[in-house]
Amino acid sequence: MKRHVYRLLPKSRIGRSIAVLMSGTAVAQAMTAVSMPIVTRLYTPEMIGVISVYLSFFNFWLTLLTWRYESALLIAEDEQESHHIFRLGAILALITALLAIPVLSGLQYTGTLGFEVLPPWAPLVLFMSLLGYGWFMLYRCWLLRLQEVRIITMSTIARAGANAGARIALGGLSFGMYGLFIAEVLGSWSALGAVRKKTKKLLKTPIPIWSLGSLKQAAIRYKKFAQYEMPSAVVNQMAIALPVPIVGMLYGASAAGWFGLARLLYAIPNGQIGKTAGDVFQMELGSLVREGDYKKGEKLFYKFSIRLTCVGLVPLLLAIFLAPRFVPYIFGKDWSGMGDIVAHMAPWMFMSLVVGSMSRALSVLQKQQWKLLYDASALSVVLVAFFLARENKLDLINFVDVLSSGMVLAYIVYFLVISLTIKKMSARSLK
Repeated sequence: MKRHVYRLLPKSRIGRSIAVLMSGTAVAQAMTAVSMPIVTRLYTPEMIGVISVYLSFFNFWLTLLTWRYESALLIAEDEQESHHIFRLGAILALITALLAIPVLSGLQYTGTLGFEVLPPWAPLVLFMSLLGYGWFMLYRCWLLRLQEVRIITMSTIARAGANAGARIALGGLSFGMYGLFIAEVLGSWSALGAVRKKTKKLLKTPIPIWSLGSLKQAAIRYKKFAQYEMPSAVVNQMAIALPVPIVGMLYGASAAGWFGLARLLYAIPNGQIGKTAGDVFQMELGSLVREGDYKKGEKLFYKFSIRLTCVGLVPLLLAIFLAPRFVPYIFGKDWSGMGDIVAHMAPWMFMSLVVGSMSRALSVLQKQQWKLLYDASALSVVLVAFFLARENKLDLINFVDVLSSGMVLAYIVYFLVISLTIKKMSARSLK
């Protein structure tokens, strides 16, 4: 059976890596998609709205956990150095996860951006979820460096299965809001469990002795990840996370539930296609950069960009023409308002799929300062859309239109910046 499956995979290394990663992501996203109609019947829109607010903070804080040093694993000079980078990231993940507790508690206490809707015990759940997923991110990047995409695939399935299964099982047992939060913790630690032991077995060199000097040296050598990429990721996540509490503040908890679930649905194609392509692109480009072959890296960039654009047209057209009609039948009448949100959000998510995946180039080339500029512009778009909606009393769909149009424009400019950066590096390498 394995032999027949192996023959079906593409012959090229890049095509094979994409196929393996995408197959795992497809299974994971299928689990999420299949569970959605059940979940929406076990939990109310208000409950989904609350967990969406929680996830907006979780995903935002996730960008801080390792100070982005996990990306440095892909361009580490050798395996010995990768051990020191991993240890540095693991320590930072623990410290930063602990800091999340008082920050979220403060937002709840002050009622900032609608976080007061979260239960009082949410910060403790947040710490457990962040720690598990933060350590998983480090192992995941280590596996990308080792080009062990099959293990990453299994971890993706493990996380999705644990999350979806727990939501359904605990919802059926009438756990209510508790079930949604428990599912998030189980998902994070299931992913970590799927990669930890297998990664350690793959490492060839002896494990180096712990050394504060080596950790400091790694931190300094790859300081651009903390200096530029971490602030960039923070600003980016603010731009991603803020719309959910903003919608809740302007239009109520049910609207926040619609908007949050719409974003979650888009995570299916964007996660399956965009994240997979981005992972393989980053893995291959990192290898080319270590070899000094920037010209081949430029060709790789345009090859991936064109193919992602073609593939992304399918979910774009499906969302625009089919979502408003079929969402009420699939998810129930209480969720009918989500169909229009999905359709009007489609251009924004299409650009996110293509440009977001290709932006990995800036991390590999250590040109993160350009990403920081883009992320600042994206956050500005969110804030402008918020003020326009509040001052002009725009309805929900008009708010989504303003937000989507601004994001599309920002992504177009961003893609041009990435292209020029790669072209400049390629030209310089030929001199």
